[in-house]
Amino acid sequence: MWLKATGSRRGYVASCQTMFDLSKDWYDGRFDEDWDPPTAEEAEATFASHGLTGDFWKLS
Repeated sequence: MWLKATGSRRGYVASCQTMFDLSKDWYDGRFDEDWDPPTAEEAEATFASHGLTGDFWKLS
């Protein structure tokens, strides 16, 4: 196995459905004229709403 051969640790693994659901929220409104990027706190709240929590998902 690649992890064992390289001495690497397995990182976070998300389901395709979770990432699809996140992407719908993440990209919603991106083409709107008045769109502003989310703050770190807003982004973390979006991640958390999809069950994505922990150090990997912290931006602030």
